[in-house]
Amino acid sequence: MSATNKLTIARAMAESLAQEMRTDPNVFIMGEDIAQLGGVFGNTRGLYTEFGEERIRDTPISETAFIGAGVGAAMDGMRPVVELMFVDFLASALTPYIT
Repeated sequence: MSATNKLTIARAMAESLAQEMRTDPNVFIMGEDIAQLGGVFGNTRGLYTEFGEERIRDTPISETAFIGAGVGAAMDGMRPVVELMFVDFLASALTPYIT
C-alpha cells in the first residue's frame, strides 16, 4: 500500500503552485487578497511568506485590469497565475479578448 496525503482543494492548489514557483522563477501569482490573507478560500495561504510581494501580488478590485496585466506578462515571457476570487467575474473580464 502507498501512503496517501489527503488535502483540501485549496491546500492542493497552494502546494502545487508552490512546487511550480520553486522550479520556475518566472511564475508569479496575482489577484485580490491573495498575499497575506492567502485568498478567501486559502488557496494561496503560505505562499506570500515563502515567495514575498514580488511573486505574490495583491491587486485592486478590477478583474479586467489584472487579467490584462497577466496577458501582457505572459506575452513578455513571464508565467502569471491570475487568481479570480469568484468565477462569476470571468466573462466580463475576458470581454476585451473575445470581442
